[in-house]
Amino acid sequence: MTLDKNISKKDTEGITLVKLPGSEIEVLFPKGYQRLEKNALPDLTDDEEYNDACFHKTVSTSDNYILMETILPEMAMDPEDVTELIDGIHDYMSDDQGLIEVKSGITSRGYNYIYSLIKNRDPENPQGSIYFLRLNLFNGDDVVEIKGNFTEIGTTGIRESFGMEFARRAGLVNLSAGNMSGWNYDPYDPDFRRGYLMNLSEKEGLDGFFPDHPLSQAREFLLAVLKDEFVTVKETPKKDDSKDTVTPEEKKAEETKLMKAVFSDKAKRPSYPVKIER
Repeated sequence: MTLDKNISKKDTEGITLVKLPGSEIEVLFPKGYQRLEKNALPDLTDDEEYNDACFHKTVSTSDNYILMETILPEMAMDPEDVTELIDGIHDYMSDDQGLIEVKSGITSRGYNYIYSLIKNRDPENPQGSIYFLRLNLFNGDDVVEIKGNFTEIGTTGIRESFGMEFARRAGLVNLSAGNMSGWNYDPYDPDFRRGYLMNLSEKEGLDGFFPDHPLSQAREFLLAVLKDEFVTVKETPKKDDSKDTVTPEEKKAEETKLMKAVFSDKAKRPSYPVKIER
């Protein structure tokens, strides 16, 4: 691999670390991202003082763009005030946007972080969605901002369709009675009803069923950056044949239990840590 003079990068068994010039913050990328020219995205600045880097990855149902740049501390989000960020997003969201996640903490590398994930209707494909990520990483006054666009491509609505069926089986919605209460919601304010609200199919527990969905791709990127972990495929547990007879009621109860677990806040895609010599 030929290294661009403006970016420090090393590959170890397919693992890519990125460090911008003038910054000591290192970022682990999931596999498959390729660096693009500076003018690859229309919103990139032509100011040569910016040391930025743009990356691209396409999978079956998501087109991903990542922009990294160093910024001044006063331009960053406040990692100590998640509530302020949530309130600000609520105030400025359009009717075609919905809040998915806002989180802060400390990465496995010791950087403070704060990020927001917002859903937007795709203006070129109203049936599809674009997920916008804004992430700030802090190492003292050394601040890196990462912006990501994860756009739904190909056949849209598959995750939502299956998610609705999963929710029905979990007893969370009743389609026959037309009871869709709770399907769309704001994750931080139950009384907030404006905009393109998050729905149950966007819970993290469904990411593993739809790994190429743009929201799954965004969370896969966050997992690599924040925890130095890559997602993996979970082995299917062996069926327990010790019980010969299962009644329809028992079968339905077990199915409901499993479906509810998918929508639990504890449901995560399995992942493995990446060990990198520092």
